[in-house]
Amino acid sequence: MKFQSLCMSLFCAATLAAALPVEPSAESAPQPCIPAELAKVLTCVPEDSPLFCKGDSQPEKRDGEPSIEECGDALEAYDAGEEDEASVGDLLDACEAAYGPPGNKKRQAKEPSILSGTVGSDGRTHPDPGPVCVLLRAAQSLGLHRDPSSFNLPPSEVDFRRVLWWCIHSLDVCYSVAHALPPLIHATATDVQTMEQNGMSERKLIGTIIRVNSLISAIFQTVYGIRQPTGKDIQDLDEKATKICTDEISTRTSLEMTAAEKFITMSQRMCCYKMLFILHQPYLRSTQWPQTSRQKALAACQNYINDYMSGIADPELAPYRWILGHFDVTHACAIVLQDMIQHPGSVESVGMRSLVETCCFTFLSDSHPDWAKLEALGSKAWAANGWPCPFQQDLSSLGADASLSDWDPLFASFIWENMLL
Repeated sequence: MKFQSLCMSLFCAATLAAALPVEPSAESAPQPCIPAELAKVLTCVPEDSPLFCKGDSQPEKRDGEPSIEECGDALEAYDAGEEDEASVGDLLDACEAAYGPPGNKKRQAKEPSILSGTVGSDGRTHPDPGPVCVLLRAAQSLGLHRDPSSFNLPPSEVDFRRVLWWCIHSLDVCYSVAHALPPLIHATATDVQTMEQNGMSERKLIGTIIRVNSLISAIFQTVYGIRQPTGKDIQDLDEKATKICTDEISTRTSLEMTAAEKFITMSQRMCCYKMLFILHQPYLRSTQWPQTSRQKALAACQNYINDYMSGIADPELAPYRWILGHFDVTHACAIVLQDMIQHPGSVESVGMRSLVETCCFTFLSDSHPDWAKLEALGSKAWAANGWPCPFQQDLSSLGADASLSDWDPLFASFIWENMLL
């Protein structure tokens, strides 16, 4: 996991470097800071961070910006439910622009990650391609898209360049899936080999991510692209996905592994399951899609949800639990619910009902917009099957237009409903 953190740090550093002025001034200006008393409000910043003021220092306030006191009062009122997005949303946006993001779960959006490509609703509406584009062009200008073995470099640098390139590749693929935009990196534009794993668990995870994201990139071009896929295309992709799952999903039992190995193994499985339901979920849009895709997509979703729930509940995995935020369990739940709407009374519905109920009741209290939408989709699924609705609000109050497309722009972009295989 240290290695993964290093790669993410390099990505952040490269993005920040691109925003720096070319010629810094000779005299450094006083740096603005955040009042120390706001450490409990801005939970996204560690309390010992140098961003907090020391002594009597105060943050720099520019003309037209809200004061830090106004921001603190507005955020507390928003957290307490005394104010809503309509009344203080503009003020909180101005506060975020002036002082940085607040530690407020209701206003935080997930960003694409090399694990799963999760992203919040704000990011889907206003995707910012800048960081990934700048990072990719910088990498290509340094020749990272070419395999370093042809540059007569020392082995350590060869390995480092390969690792860095594949992390950038994964970010590109994950961003593309999150926003239904074509990947910037095409398979014919790079010849970088995969790096050596050297028996290290974290490298095995990176290796799995490389294989999964490479196939997801191919799925994007073939299934969700501008050319209608054929039955052979889908079969070839399914065979490749099955081979990856066979190779990457460990058969070792939990008793044989340390906590870190358990989490890495679980992450490998979840990456593979996500690849499978991205490949097979178009059965919900096209009646011509292979019928075996339904069983494969549902099995992948249920395995994904079960692993996610196990990771949350297992006390041994508590040190790694924050990483689970990079896995989008709402997408898998939405696929299951959409299937229950389109296939009411199916044999699989009983088992899926119990699983989704457990998942929803565990996370609906998070107050995240995605879970509110999921509650609406759940109400539709329960109504379609004639079950008493277990959710707190009825369908009419949540909106009857909820669908899987709310969670997956890639699914929403699928254009081959009437294709002929």
